[in-house]
Amino acid sequence: MAQLLDLNSIRSVLVRLEDTIIFSLIERAQFSCNARTYQPCAFSNELPGWQGSWLDWILLGTEEFQAKARRYQSPDEYPFSNPSDLPDPVLPPLEYEPVLHEPAVTNVNDKIMQFYTQEIVPSITKPGDDLNYGSTATRDVETLQAVSRRVHYGMLVSESKYRADVDTFNTAIKANDVKTLESLITKPQVEAALLKRLERKARHYGQDESQGGSMHDMKVDPEVVVRMYKDHVIPLTKVVEVEPDLLADQLQSFVGLEIVVNGRAYTDPATKTQDAEKEKARKQLEKEKEKAKKAKDAVKTKLSPPKQAPTAWQLFFIEELDKARQQGKIEIGVISHSASELYKKLTDAEKMPYVEHSKELRAKQAKEFAEYIKSLPYDVLKKENSLRTKLRKQGKKGVQKIRDPNAPKRPLTAYFAYLKDLRDKEDFRQSIFGNDATGWLQSSIIDQSRAASDKWKALSEDVKQTYKDKATEAKKKYEDAKIEYQNSFL
Repeated sequence: MAQLLDLNSIRSVLVRLEDTIIFSLIERAQFSCNARTYQPCAFSNELPGWQGSWLDWILLGTEEFQAKARRYQSPDEYPFSNPSDLPDPVLPPLEYEPVLHEPAVTNVNDKIMQFYTQEIVPSITKPGDDLNYGSTATRDVETLQAVSRRVHYGMLVSESKYRADVDTFNTAIKANDVKTLESLITKPQVEAALLKRLERKARHYGQDESQGGSMHDMKVDPEVVVRMYKDHVIPLTKVVEVEPDLLADQLQSFVGLEIVVNGRAYTDPATKTQDAEKEKARKQLEKEKEKAKKAKDAVKTKLSPPKQAPTAWQLFFIEELDKARQQGKIEIGVISHSASELYKKLTDAEKMPYVEHSKELRAKQAKEFAEYIKSLPYDVLKKENSLRTKLRKQGKKGVQKIRDPNAPKRPLTAYFAYLKDLRDKEDFRQSIFGNDATGWLQSSIIDQSRAASDKWKALSEDVKQTYKDKATEAKKKYEDAKIEYQNSFL
């Protein structure tokens, strides 16, 4: 911990993270925006029952492996996934001194995810979809984790400075004096120098020197990097560094612990009497957590349908993973990246064996799945899916509903039928947006939804009624098909 809280060591890490973040953004910029990867349920066919986005799914899988290697035991590492969904480390825990901050209070990864997907990605990528969803998500994970570590490292900055001047900090924390805390931790001149350094690095790393390095050759606009730090990274870092309410809450949890600084042991006598109450509250919270865990564990899924068949890429990756195991080298992140690069270089003819094998496995799985579904009474299938829905509501990710491909599909509502026509029918899109039709199609999902909603509100009642009538008719057909489907189980 002493090395971890050394200011010179901290500055060195922060400077290295600048390089990591810039290079990660450059890597991400080589792919299209691929907005679909950020949309919840957009991959429902590939990931039946998954309620999150493709990126959420990749993140969870990545962080599950990393959690086993105790990545999130480190004071500067925080997962994007729900910590309760991650496994315990297989390695023995490392011992760290208590610090003022607690992960549950200061994790700002939700805000990082928001500004990255909604602002940064559209700014550094070309619009559209190039179908490179796996590579896109891999680069996103690398970038998000680097930015997260950079932001949360601010806690170590404030911790280091706190230990250098405990009395002054405690006075400011108890007085809720934000201005004093900011002056103790953050320095405007340092931030200004940081932004200038970032601009120079981004310009140097991002230019194609073989073509003269003009602005048009930039792989990532340096202004985007600077703006990301100025508008998001620095403000979020201040949240975890300076937020007085957070620091005050955690100062209370520090009661009874001694911090030795320059030979002097610091405690807070005024709050020592709260020890018993805090310990009682802690034990009560542990009991409630244990009770909730038992209730959650009481709900178990009963069925195990045939697993989904692997894709051609997955078959290739499994093959590469087996090769690595034979050599005794198991680093999933490295192997995944190298396998991805190798797979991209394969010719269509070289990929064909994997494609054909995948088709065979999919056909076999489809047949097994159809037979499996037929073997289930409808009420059993319904009850099973009800249990799985309950598990998801309890926060359990990755629990998928068992979906019968022969089951009737729910019809679109009037509005979503209109939205589908906007995306699928060029003439209709042109009639609604005019000269802005192409721009709407290339905009982000959020912007598309807002603009489409405004246009829907402005439509004549006659046009709306046409969609409503179609939706009513489709719903009636669905209800009839649903009854026929349920009767087929009898």
